[in-house]
Amino acid sequence: MAAIIRTLALLLSFAVLACADGHCRQIASQDNPQKLKQTSLTGASAAPGEEARRVLVYKDDASLQCSKKPGLSPAEQAKALTPDVQVFTSTKKSDGLMHLQVCGQKTGQVNVFEILETDLPKAQQRSFKLWNLD
Repeated sequence: MAAIIRTLALLLSFAVLACADGHCRQIASQDNPQKLKQTSLTGASAAPGEEARRVLVYKDDASLQCSKKPGLSPAEQAKALTPDVQVFTSTKKSDGLMHLQVCGQKTGQVNVFEILETDLPKAQQRSFKLWNLD
């Protein structure tokens, strides 16, 4: 009986904690700016007394399954953004999507960069996309 109660409690805790603030795979859009992952900073890039907001952008790292050639590192791919766009942080992540396991197909690895929201149009012109998956 105790085992059943523990199992039910565990399942209930998963149900309560999973996706507590909405649908798990809900993607924020540019039409819904309050959902965008943003941080604030104050500094030289912001006008005096204002806060500049940061957003995350990403681009496929060009890695392929079964290939011995690694994909582009975040540092290599950041060169496509600089010097026009200031990059604050960068990391390699999975795009969170399912991919067919076939040699020569994309791995789903992307490089994610934190930039100023005002630089988003410049990044999008260089084929970077807004990161909505965190």
